[in-house]
Amino acid sequence: MENYSDIEEKYPDFDLFWMERLQLFHALDGDNKEHMLNPEGDIIYSLPAKDSSETYWTNLTHSSWDKQETDFNRQLAYWIEAKLSYAAPKPQPAYSIYSWQNNRLVRLLDNALILSAAPVSPQKIVVQLATDKDRPLEGATIGLYDASTNEYKELLCTSYHENPFDIHPVFGQTAMVSVLTQIEERSGREQFWLYKDNGEKLLDFEITIGQGSESTYFEPTKKGMGITYKILETPIKLLSGFYHATYQVCNVLVDTEGNCYGDFYYIAGRVPSSVGKSATRYPKYIDKKILCLSLPESDMQTPYLVIVNEDGSKTLTSYECPWIFFNMSAALVKDKARFGRTAIIVLDKDNLVRLIDLNGNEIENTHPIKFENLMVNYAKQF
Repeated sequence: MENYSDIEEKYPDFDLFWMERLQLFHALDGDNKEHMLNPEGDIIYSLPAKDSSETYWTNLTHSSWDKQETDFNRQLAYWIEAKLSYAAPKPQPAYSIYSWQNNRLVRLLDNALILSAAPVSPQKIVVQLATDKDRPLEGATIGLYDASTNEYKELLCTSYHENPFDIHPVFGQTAMVSVLTQIEERSGREQFWLYKDNGEKLLDFEITIGQGSESTYFEPTKKGMGITYKILETPIKLLSGFYHATYQVCNVLVDTEGNCYGDFYYIAGRVPSSVGKSATRYPKYIDKKILCLSLPESDMQTPYLVIVNEDGSKTLTSYECPWIFFNMSAALVKDKARFGRTAIIVLDKDNLVRLIDLNGNEIENTHPIKFENLMVNYAKQF
């Protein structure tokens, strides 16, 4: 809506945000209370006030959105109200989903007790529904609800969990959803099925949280490459101080079409700016290639550098590259004027530092250097 000066005059202390699909304003007043206004300036919804026994919020409560979040929220066909009640022996959540249809406020899924809800796309929401309203925390179903068609697709039946799913944004205004399925008995790690926004499973294996607490994340591009994690059937033991002494969860390189490019000890990644200092990351390209460390097949083996090419093929080298997760920039020589191509610093089986190209071949006219430690600037010594 281009001109809404009349509404600004009527509510001078309101911070207004136009929601294009709903044809409503989301408003935050001077007391930080949320409202929804129609184009005429009438308040058609207000978030209930919190008190000592209940607190409320919506999926729009936090207004410090980045551009992607702003564009996403502008196209929403619904909004989600969350309530947490402290009156019961155990804090009990309840969610409501609202929309504006035919100039009236509509509560969606109004016959269900919604225990969790989160936006997946401007039309779809992942929800956790109580199977028994009288005993809401004993059993639940998790599914995808389409606010535009009023259709619900059940994904699985499970017990109630406080955090039953996670959202993984992909290119455009949609996301993948990981749904908690079990807690692995041996390691205590949570396992999830990863679903597309149409309810289809993306992968044929359950994913988990990374060894360093990383979450699954996809690059925000059409190619849609991502890094996810899988529990190994048998943990691997490693001797070198460069690596985990006991390695239980491998990195898996995948894309948003469900293609899997292999299991790895580590995949070179970039931390997305939208998640700040989180350990979450997506693949980082070096001349359209991705650098990885191989997954040892048994104990006491060494993870070697693997170069994943643009077509998905892999070049396995016989070199280590521990800089890949300590200081990736220190392992790269990008000045192509020096060697004619991008070069990578690696470590051979004799503990000598060498320089190779992105095809795994040693750079000609260079000589190996005795390895001292990872902090030495070997790039200047070649």
